[in-house]
Amino acid sequence: MRKKLLIPAALFLWTASAGMANATYYHFEDDRLCDVNFDANNTDSNDTIYTTYTWKFNLNDDMMDLWEIFPPPSPTEPYDFSKLNPIYAGKGNMDTDDILHRAYLTMKFKYVNIDKEVEEIDLLFDSSTYWTEYTISQGGTGIINVKSYLYDDHTMDVIMIANFGDFTVDFMNLSGCYQTAPVPEPATMLLFGTGLAGLAGFARKKSKKG
Repeated sequence: MRKKLLIPAALFLWTASAGMANATYYHFEDDRLCDVNFDANNTDSNDTIYTTYTWKFNLNDDMMDLWEIFPPPSPTEPYDFSKLNPIYAGKGNMDTDDILHRAYLTMKFKYVNIDKEVEEIDLLFDSSTYWTEYTISQGGTGIINVKSYLYDDHTMDVIMIANFGDFTVDFMNLSGCYQTAPVPEPATMLLFGTGLAGLAGFARKKSKKG
């Protein structure tokens, strides 16, 4: 009797699994646009100038710009979402079960050099999570330590410590790629419920005959 149950059960489970919605891949941009001023010699209580400052990123809560991308990016090739047919999907954030594949942190610094000209540079985090004694300008107008801590897949802290000079962080951006967790389609959920009921009735009928 139990062996006869295996065939309808196997067919039911195969049909249910076939109805799982495919994962969707997104490129995200999480920006910090406000200026943060640093001065390594700051010793007063002015809270608008820092020697140490922490940025917090929480991809489950932050409202980010999202682009749906096709096809899924290759894990072995350089990431370039512009080549993945991006379609802007508006503002949004990740769900707890979504899977983060890549994250890149870019910081843009603004400072005044000897000629009083405003300049900007990019500092890119890829595989490195800790930069020590990084010189902002070739003239040595600013030296910093930067650390990033990934607490879980969707939360990260970035800590900057000014070692020398004064400068401004004009822009910070965390970008990357994630995929949504596959979920059963509504028709599959209905099939799942009716299928369970049918299997239960089938089992009861067989047990009565036995």
